Amino acid sequence: NDGPTYDFKGPAPDAVVIHLATNDFGKENPAEGPWTAAYEAFIHRVWAHFPKAHIYAAMGVMMSDNYPPGHNALTTLRGYLQRMVDRVHDPRLSLVEFPTQKMEDGIGSDWHPNLVTDTKMGTSLAEVIKRDLGW
Repeated sequence: NDGPTYDFKGPAPDAVVIHLATNDFGKENPAEGPWTAAYEAFIHRVWAHFPKAHIYAAMGVMMSDNYPPGHNALTTLRGYLQRMVDRVHDPRLSLVEFPTQKMEDGIGSDWHPNLVTDTKMGTSLAEVIKRDLGW
């Protein structure tokens, strides 16, 4: 990436949401060990810059057990992340799972969430952060 890198200046966030995995599980499920080791290293890198931040490992609306067929991608991801959170065992780390997007809400470009689903995600995330951080 030739673009500028994030400089971590400015006020430290109270919360950081890490919303990864959809593409990693797109064709087949990755091996748990290396995948969660990289994810955990990223979490620790964020904490190195923002040690007081509550980190949310998010499971996105594009994840489901229906695609790829037979891979149970959502269930597999949920297990990987839960075991990682249990292993890290830090009150600053939580899972947040957004429900799989609904066709009746509409679908954005290339199966990405649209405004309706984004609004639902934002509302539910705000409720979780308010609850956890006492806002």
